[in-house]
Amino acid sequence: MLLARLAAALFLLSASLALAQAPSTDGLKQRLDGPKSVLDSIQSTLLRQNLDDPTLTGLRTALEPLAPQVQKILDELNQQVTASKLRLGPPAKPDDTPDIVAQRNDQQKLYDSLTAQVGQAQAMLAQIQQFDEAISTRRHELFVRAHFEQGDGVLSPALWQAVVRELPNDMRATQIVLGDWLSSVRSRLSGLRLLRLVVAVGIILLLYWPLIAISRRVMRRDPHISAPTKLQKVLATMWVAAVTASIPISLYITLTYTFATFNLLNSRFEPLGREMSISVIRISLAIAIARGLLSPKRPTWRLLDLTDPVIDKLKRLALAIAIVISVTKILDKFTDIIFASLPVPVAIRAVGAVLVALIMASNLKGILGSDPHDDPNYDPRNESQRSIFAPIRIAAWSAIVVILLAALSGYVAFASFIADQVAWVTLVGCLLYMFMVLVEEGITETFKPHGMMGRALLSSIGLKHESLDQIGVLTAGALRITLIVMAAMLLLQPWGIQSDDMFGYMRNAFFGFKVGDVTISLSSIVIGVLLFGVAAVATRGVQNWFEVKFLPHTHLDLGLRNSIKTSVGYVGFMMALSLGLSYIGLSFEKLTYVLSALSVGIGFGLQSVVNNFVSGLILLWERAIRVGDWIVVGDEQGYVRRINVRATEIETFDRATVVVPNSSLVTGVVKNLLRSDRVGRVRLPVGVSHLADPEKVREILIECAKAHDLVLSIPAPIVLFTDITDTVLRFELICFCEDVEKGARTRSDLSFAIFKRLREEGVTMDVTARGLEQFQRALGQGAQDVTAPKIS
Repeated sequence: MLLARLAAALFLLSASLALAQAPSTDGLKQRLDGPKSVLDSIQSTLLRQNLDDPTLTGLRTALEPLAPQVQKILDELNQQVTASKLRLGPPAKPDDTPDIVAQRNDQQKLYDSLTAQVGQAQAMLAQIQQFDEAISTRRHELFVRAHFEQGDGVLSPALWQAVVRELPNDMRATQIVLGDWLSSVRSRLSGLRLLRLVVAVGIILLLYWPLIAISRRVMRRDPHISAPTKLQKVLATMWVAAVTASIPISLYITLTYTFATFNLLNSRFEPLGREMSISVIRISLAIAIARGLLSPKRPTWRLLDLTDPVIDKLKRLALAIAIVISVTKILDKFTDIIFASLPVPVAIRAVGAVLVALIMASNLKGILGSDPHDDPNYDPRNESQRSIFAPIRIAAWSAIVVILLAALSGYVAFASFIADQVAWVTLVGCLLYMFMVLVEEGITETFKPHGMMGRALLSSIGLKHESLDQIGVLTAGALRITLIVMAAMLLLQPWGIQSDDMFGYMRNAFFGFKVGDVTISLSSIVIGVLLFGVAAVATRGVQNWFEVKFLPHTHLDLGLRNSIKTSVGYVGFMMALSLGLSYIGLSFEKLTYVLSALSVGIGFGLQSVVNNFVSGLILLWERAIRVGDWIVVGDEQGYVRRINVRATEIETFDRATVVVPNSSLVTGVVKNLLRSDRVGRVRLPVGVSHLADPEKVREILIECAKAHDLVLSIPAPIVLFTDITDTVLRFELICFCEDVEKGARTRSDLSFAIFKRLREEGVTMDVTARGLEQFQRALGQGAQDVTAPKIS
C-alpha cells in the first residue's frame, strides 16, 4: 500500500512538472487565425465571376506564403501532440486518487485540443492547395477566352464598316483626353518652368550624339585581330549589344524622370507610359542584338556564318517587326485609355499581325528560301552550321501561315498573340544562343590545363588533366541545362503558364511532394548526395594524409600502411553513406527492411560479391597477404599491387596483371614468399664425373657460397651428396640469401663462380639428360656404355 501511494505521488509530481513545462497552445491557435482569415478572404473573392488576371495574380501572391507558415505550425503541433501523448500516461485505474484523475483529465483535454488544431492545420493545407489549383485554372481559362475568341476577320466588311462608323466618336474622345492633358500641362508650366523643361529636354536630346560617338569607340571591335576566336566573338557581341541598347533606354528613362519631375504625367496615361517603355526596350534590343550578333560591318567577328546581303535583310527584318509590334501595342493601349469601341482595337491588332506576317514572308523568301549551293561563297565545311536554318525555316513559315489564317478567320487576338511571340521567341533564342556559346567557349578556356584557372586547380587541388577536362564538361553541361530551363520558362510564360506557376511546380518538385505517405523531395536527395560527396572527399583527404604525412614517419611496413589506408576508406565511405541516407530520410530501421527484402537477391545473385567483399576485409585485417608481397597462386606468381573490394591485383614478372578473387586467396592455397621475412633459400644442383673427389667438390661449393655478398653466413651454406648414378655424382648446394627477390641473381652468380672454380681445379662436370638415359634403357643398352657429354 505504501508503494502504491509513493508511485501515485511520483506520478502526480511528474504530471505537474510536465504541465508547468508544457507550451501553451494559445499562441499556435492565434498563429492559425491569421492564415485562416486570408483564406476566407480568398475564398470569398473566388466566388465572384469575371475576375481579371491582375486580381488572380494578387490572390496567388497572397496565397503563396501561407503554405510554409501553416506547415511550420503543423510541425510544432505534431511535436506537442507527441509530447502530450507521452505525458498522458497509462489509462485510469479505479484506485487512482482524485488529484491524479484531475491531472489526467487536464492532460486529456490538452491532447484533444492539440489534435483538433492539427486537423485544422491539415485542412488549411488542403484548402491552400485547392485554391492554388483553382486560381491556376481560372487564369488558364481567362487566357483561352482572351486569345481564342472568334470575331470578324481582317477582310470582313462588317469589321471595317464598324470601324468607319465608330471612328468619329473615338477621334472626339481622343481630342477630349489629349485636350485635358494639354490643359493640365499648360497650367503646370509657367514661363520659367517651361524654359527649364525645354532646356532639360534639349540637353538630353543633345547628349544622344556624343553618347553614340563614345559608344562606337567603346564597342569597336579590334581591327588588328584578323582571326578572332569564338570566345572573343561572343564577348564582343554581348558587349556591343549591351552598349547599343543602354543608350536609348537610358535616354528614355531620363526623359520620363524629367517629365515626372515637372509633374507632367497623368495617372490616366500610366498604362500607356508602361507600354511605351516596353516598346523602347523592344526596339532597342532588336537594334542591339542585330548589330552585335550579326556584325554588319565586321564579317570576321560574326558568330553566324552568313553573307552580307542576308545580314542586311535580317537586320531590317528585326527592326521592322519590332517597330510594327511596338506601334500596334501603343495604339491598342491608347484605345483602352480613350475607351474606344471594340472594332477599332480589333482592327489595329489585325493590321499589325498581318503586317508582321507580310514583312516576314517578303524577307524570309530571300533569306531562308534560297539554296546555299547557289551562293558563290558557299563552303561545304559550314554545312553543319547552315543546317540549323532548316527548322527555323519551317517554324517561320508556319508562324506566317498561322497568323494569316487566324486574322482571316476572325481569331484576331490569337493572330496578334502569335505575332508577338515571333518577336519574343526570336529575342529569347538569340540570347540563349549567345549565352550557350559563351558558356561553351568560356568553360573550355577556363579549364584549360595551361590557363590561369587550370594551373591554379592543378596546383592547389592536385587534379589530373583528365579530371580537369571532366569538371569542365560537367560544369558546361550543368550551365547549358540551366540556360535551357530558363529559356523554356520565359517562352512558356505568355502561354497561360505564368512564371509563378512554373516556380511553384519546380518548388514542389524540389522541396517535396507527397505520394500517399511517402514524401519525395528532390532537395533532400540533392543535399544528401552533396553531404555524401563532401564526406567522401573528406575521407579521401584523410586517406591521403595518412598515406603521405603520417604513415611514412612510422616504422610500419608497406602492407600494413595499405591496410590502414584502405580500412580508413571503408569506414569513411560507410559514414558518408549513412550521413547521406539519414538526411534523405532512410533510417537504419528502413534500411533493415530494404536489406531484408534484398536478402533473397543477395543469397542468389550477390552471394559471390558479398563473399569476395568479406574476404577482402579478412585479407586486410588478418594481413596474411599484404601489398608488396611475392605470392604464388596456382600457376601464377608475382607481387601484390592492390587489394580491392572484390579482387586482388597481382603483377607478374612479365609485367602482366592477374586479377584474383579475394575468396580464392582466403579459401585456397597461397604461397607467400615474403610473409615473415625476406630471407630466401637458394638450391643449386651440381653434377660431376666419377673421377672427381666428393670432398673437394664440397669444399669448392662452400667456398663459392661464402664468397658471395648476398649469401648469409647464418644459416651457414651446406652441401648435400644427393645421388650416385652410373655416370654422374650429384650434389646440391643449399644456402640462404638476405633478399628472396635477389634469389635468381644469387643462383646465377653462384653458377658462374662454381663453374669457374671446378674448371680451374680440373673437375669435370658430367651432365646426362634423363630423357636420354630412358631412351638408352628402352633400347636395352646400359648407361655405362654411353659416354655422357662433358663440360670442361
